[in-house]
Amino acid sequence: MSLTIDQVRHVAKLARMQMTDEEMEGMIGHLQEMVDVFDRLRQVNVDGLEPTSHSVPVHNVWREDRVVDQQCGPELLQASIQARDGLFIVPAILDDGE
Repeated sequence: MSLTIDQVRHVAKLARMQMTDEEMEGMIGHLQEMVDVFDRLRQVNVDGLEPTSHSVPVHNVWREDRVVDQQCGPELLQASIQARDGLFIVPAILDDGE
């Protein structure tokens, strides 16, 4: 399947890209390579293969939650830019919509 300038124009519009006709002409070859790769992938026989989300098995590694007495709190607070009453003061990231 060979791409046309109208198809490239359509893809550029979907991607919200403003391109000149010359830039679109230059993109035809690059997009055609991608389409060719997907055509080759479509020909691969995957009958009997289970779908996967990762190429290698992934397992969660859980550890037991336990309380650890950390005695480094005061040193951390002294190194912070702002602290008050044993807490870090950070800029607000959420507001009330104003």
